[in-house]
Amino acid sequence: QRSPVILVGDFNDSPASRAHKVLTAPETSLRDSWELIEGEEDERSFTHHDFCGNSKPFRMDWILVDFSFRVTSARIIHDHVAGKYPSDHYPYMADVEFID
Repeated sequence: QRSPVILVGDFNDSPASRAHKVLTAPETSLRDSWELIEGEEDERSFTHHDFCGNSKPFRMDWILVDFSFRVTSARIIHDHVAGKYPSDHYPYMADVEFID
């Protein structure tokens, strides 16, 4: 019996990359949470912005889940205070439910 798996990280690569394809290949059972909620790949989904709020042209932060989880929602948090950002990446958050 396998343990449930959630893999998160700043992968510094786009969802079109070889790394993403390898990690989400059918034999890994990992799925991209953003794709599961049918999120669009556009300027609102880009996560890297160099502390300035100007997004780079792809989503490089992923949350991958196996079939032990149902993704109920996901979002990229664009909050800032007076143009100040806590990171050079926007936080990416996914709500998941464990499927028994």
